[in-house]
Amino acid sequence: IDNSIELGALSEAETALDACAADHNMAQQWSDGRLTYYMAGYAARKCILTSGCTSCRQQLLISKEQAASNDASALTANSDRGGLLYPAPALHKLVDALENIFTECFSKQKLHTDSIMDIPALLQNNVI
Repeated sequence: IDNSIELGALSEAETALDACAADHNMAQQWSDGRLTYYMAGYAARKCILTSGCTSCRQQLLISKEQAASNDASALTANSDRGGLLYPAPALHKLVDALENIFTECFSKQKLHTDSIMDIPALLQNNVI
């Protein structure tokens, strides 16, 4: 690859880089837990508003007071003007795991129009 770059054969170097498997399993950058916590609250809101299910509400949410002991709830608490929801730990864990799977995949692969079709395979291969 170095020789290709030095010789100015950039397309050859790019092809060689694309053919190389990643030598590590680290993503470029992970999302902050406070952001995934906020997103989990949004997901809970959409689920509850759509279904109106009382049992779902009890399983997906905790009170603001219960959430206060979780550092990840800081963004949600700071942004809350009375309408934000606080996800239960299990929901936050699920959303965080999904975000990490997507981040890892899309840090290693080029995005293309069919990238969304890769998601079911990713979910099958990862235990959440």
